[in-house]
Amino acid sequence: HPEKIVFGKTGVSGIRFFLWDSQFGRFFNTGPIQGKGDPFFFLHTLLWAFLPWAVLLYYAIYSRIRENIPRLRNEHEFLTISGILFSLLLFSASQFQLPHYSNVIFSLLAILTAGFIQKDHTRGESRFYTISQWTIIFLIMAMLIILQFFFRPENISILTLISFLLIAGGMFMVKRYSGSRKMKIFYYSCLVSILLNFYLNLIFYPDLLEYQSGTKAANFANQTQPGSDIKAIGLLSYTIHFHSHAEVRILKSMAELMDENSDENYLLFTHERYLDSLEINEIKYDVLKSFPHYHITMLRGDFLNYKTRNKALQEHLLLEIFPAK
Repeated sequence: HPEKIVFGKTGVSGIRFFLWDSQFGRFFNTGPIQGKGDPFFFLHTLLWAFLPWAVLLYYAIYSRIRENIPRLRNEHEFLTISGILFSLLLFSASQFQLPHYSNVIFSLLAILTAGFIQKDHTRGESRFYTISQWTIIFLIMAMLIILQFFFRPENISILTLISFLLIAGGMFMVKRYSGSRKMKIFYYSCLVSILLNFYLNLIFYPDLLEYQSGTKAANFANQTQPGSDIKAIGLLSYTIHFHSHAEVRILKSMAELMDENSDENYLLFTHERYLDSLEINEIKYDVLKSFPHYHITMLRGDFLNYKTRNKALQEHLLLEIFPAK
């Protein structure tokens, strides 16, 4: 469809976009969506993405370079470290960066880190392993306690409680485990990692997603106004597009809304500040439902703190607009 306008241009090749511009255009920063690269982005991304092994990972990389690279002997394995370093340098040189780009090298990172954990440690390495892992375990536990205290999620299911009890039982079993201290720390790290992900996925994120107004508005419209198209003005919500069973169209201005001249009622998803504009232009409406909204990918302390959360929220509304008589 060369006649369609895509990112302000016509004659855009869909084949070229999917096979080249969407991928290499991002890497070379020549595509329609551009970024501003940070050469250290993936280095600090791995600190949380590779928990609870991030510190060990960086030491394992350093140790492999120090021990193997200067010798260049045939018996040493270079595929893992070279794959990691080359990929990280390649990603870091790009101007368009997203955290999940590093997922493709996680297998190599895991191999290198596991190799370091299972080898015979020197006294210094053993001490480093113990201190670093216990520090991370403590920080994760402290973070979960602090997050629970301030965020105060409302919904905790029976499945969640059972999961936490199983993890607590696993920790008790590890404590009674008669293996080496290194392996006990390893198992504790695994259990704390599972605990962290269970908490985030079973408690924190389900509660957090309640403040994603586009999803809530789409679900409400699907149930109460099935098949009704939705117009939106004053906000950009990709989630309402994704979850709505009907067409969602973005209006750029009140003038465009006034030009609609619809003979039938329609739904309008908008910000509360647009109500004054609707009343000034004598557009009749009913508020079907209001939805508290927060940009959940940009978490701040005032939102995470249950005492100040209401001040950080915006109010998004789903309206029914009536045609002018």
